[in-house]
This record gives sequence, C-alpha cells and structure tokens, in this order.
Amino acid sequence: MFPGTRSIVLAALVVVSVVGCSRARDAVTTELETNRPGVLTVATSLASPGFWDGDTPDSVIGGYEWAIANEVAERFDLELEIVDIAFTDIVAGDLGEADLALAQLVPTDERRESLAFGVTYLDADFGVLVPDGESIRDLATARQRSWVTLAGSQQQAALVDIVRPTEAITAVADEILAAAAVRSGLADAALIDLPSALVIAGADEALDVTAKVQTGDRLAPGFPLGSPNIELIDTALRALANDGTLQRLEETWLESLYERPARDVPTIVTKSTASN
Repeated sequence: MFPGTRSIVLAALVVVSVVGCSRARDAVTTELETNRPGVLTVATSLASPGFWDGDTPDSVIGGYEWAIANEVAERFDLELEIVDIAFTDIVAGDLGEADLALAQLVPTDERRESLAFGVTYLDADFGVLVPDGESIRDLATARQRSWVTLAGSQQQAALVDIVRPTEAITAVADEILAAAAVRSGLADAALIDLPSALVIAGADEALDVTAKVQTGDRLAPGFPLGSPNIELIDTALRALANDGTLQRLEETWLESLYERPARDVPTIVTKSTASN
C-alpha cells in the first residue's frame, strides 16, 4: 500500500464510474454466466501498486485493474468480488472459482495452454527499478547486477533469456517484495512492469526507474479455458476503450502517480528493440 496517494484521485474515479455506469447499463442486453449468481469474481495477485492498491481483497481501495473490474461489473449489473491468488497459480490456469483474472497478464503461447485471453488494454513494457542515484542503461551493465523479479513472470523469462546476469536471479511473489529487495540491498535492481515501477518510485524517494525494456506486448484479461463470457467482456472492454474510459482510468490510477512520464524513461536496447 502507498498511503496518502489516493484521496484526490478517488473522487475523480467516482465521477467517471457514475457516468459510465449510467451509460453502459443501457447497452447491456445479455447476461454473463458467472460462477456465483449476481457476482463477478475477479482473480488477481496482491499487492500490485497502481493496479490493485491493497494487501487483501477487503482492503483494496483503488488501482487501474480494480477500476476496470468495477466498470465491467457495473455494465452487467453485478456485484464485484476480488480473490487473491498467487501469480504462478494464475498463469498455470488456476483461478479458483473466479470468472476471470485481471493480473497484469501478457498472453503467451505457453500460457494459452492453461488460459484463454481477451482483448488487450495496456502496453506491457518492463521497468528497471533501482536505488536512487544508480544507473543501468545497457545490457553489459545489467549483466553485472543482481536482480529480483516476480516468479513466473515475463520479466523473469527476459532476465534468463536476454539479460543473463552473472548472479542468481531472486524470484518473489509480488512487486512490493521486489521493491523491498532493492531498497534493502538484497538485489541491485528489479525488473517489473513499467507502470508499477513508476508508481512505486513516485511514492518512494529512495527508488528510481533508471530504464525500460520495450516489449511490444500488451496486458489482457485471462479466462478459464472454455469460458462463455469472453466475447461479452471483450465487447465491454472495447466500449470502455472507445468512449475514453480506459484512458481516463489510466491517467487517474497510473499516470498521475508516476515518478515521470513513461516516454521519458530511457530504453535498454536489446536485439528485439533494435529491430523495431
């Protein structure tokens, strides 16, 4: 949690949600087939700064994916229930009784063996989080540093396949733990989602986002294989994108809390970014 960062933006979201709710419910003509009648159950992995702000489902008070989940629930006149599931379980297809997962998921061929994915909603570059004053701007420097990242994440795969550091990679359960490892000196740097890295650094003067790795990937909701709700929720997400709601939510829950704009973060050049 990052206390004190949400009081102003929460009021803005309430206005957006009320307007969006009135507009959207008129457009709903088909009901979702949820596991619990009248309830949309969304799985995520807490805590996730900027995306789900809270340590437990009952304490979540904001965040970009939280706001998306609320918008979708309201469009289908459903109550929202949040369940906290380990990220490694989510990417393995274990959503418990959840109807979908919003957990900063990037669709991959491997993950499609266990999950179905919907339309995308946010760019998924990686951020390099370091102690303030430190700098990692190229692969040669990155290889000489110790790293922490999320277990089962695309960032972990990138460290193994692209960075190939000389020291063992530390894998933790969430981005709060990754930031704590950097802050305490357990690791020199963390590779995590760029939006979360910028939110964390914006709330902690001891940390900085020194660079990013451009991936070309985007985040998407994950569903149990065979879910009957993918098309309907995709339609709702497209409507949120078309009417500007997703952009407003991104500005409210992510960009307003960034240490600096994502476009101003230097890029570490890899073979993939050099060819783009």
